[in-house]
Formats: sequence, C-alpha cells, structure tokens
Amino acid sequence: MALTDDGPHPYWTPRVLDVLAEFEVPATFNMTGVQVPGNARLVQRIVAAGHQIADHTLNHPLNLPALPAPRIRQEIAEAHDRIAQAASAAPRFFRAPGGAWSRQVVDNASSLGMICVGWGVDPRDWDRPGVPHITACCCADFPRLAHVWADQGYRGQAFIEWVREDLDVQIEVVAPGRR
Repeated sequence: MALTDDGPHPYWTPRVLDVLAEFEVPATFNMTGVQVPGNARLVQRIVAAGHQIADHTLNHPLNLPALPAPRIRQEIAEAHDRIAQAASAAPRFFRAPGGAWSRQVVDNASSLGMICVGWGVDPRDWDRPGVPHITACCCADFPRLAHVWADQGYRGQAFIEWVREDLDVQIEVVAPGRR
C-alpha cells in the first residue's frame, strides 16, 4: 500500500500510522519536502515503524515537467535531502505530483538513486467524495490483485480480508468527519 498524504501531516499522519500498526500493514509514505522539517519526529516514527518513505517533491507542483530544469532539480533534490536528513535514510522511491512525468523528471529522481513509481487507483479522496466512493475505488481491483500476488507467492490474506470487509470502518477511524 502506498499513501500520499502530501505530508507528513501533524494531525492525519499519526492517525494513519495508528491504524496501520493495529492491523500490521506496511506502507509507503510519499512526503512533500516542505512538510518534513517541522515534522521530523513524525518522519522518524514512520521509519521506526518499518514503513518506506518516498519523495513527492518539495512543494507539490502539479506542473513539474513544465518547470525550468533547475527548478525541477530543486523540487526533487531538496525534498530528497530534507527527507533523508529527518529519516536518517534516503528515500528509495519518487512519485511525481499528479502523475506528471517527463524524461527530465525521471532522470533527476534516478540520479538520486530513487525508483520512480506511479499509481493505479486515484479515488480523488482529496476532493472528499465520501467513504463509499473511496472504498469502491480502492477495493475494485483487490480481488484481481490478490490472485496476482498469490501467483507470485505473496500471502496477504488478512490484509485482503480487512480491505474487503472493513475498509469503510477503518477510513472513518483514520479521517473522522472528512466525508
């Protein structure tokens, strides 16, 4: 599971961490560099809990590929460095805001040793469409993915059952009042 909360956020990220810990679910947290310095302890908590960290740029520009070359480099490298300093470990992954990719974006992230990742599901949760919509979007592919993962030798039955049966309850715990 990869999460993009454009954080770490001092209110929401600890709640997400608590739910993940309760169900022993590992995750990747995509972080914006501007949020990191004031939340260094939270970054350390994410790493200490065994989660992956990823660079999601410094300021989250949705037009990243259209920016001048030095600014693209700054957005990626400065976020990378801030995350690495707070976490005492460099982020292994990079995700472009809005899925906006270009050769220059990929090359900059790769030059810092990061693997570029995208996503397959966008429930537009930032638009607060409600728990049923988010659940439907996020869970629609899980039966197919569960078979793919099982064929590859992964065993995540508890997580798959949790997502199928209780995700709506867990989202409410993570984000009370954000329907």
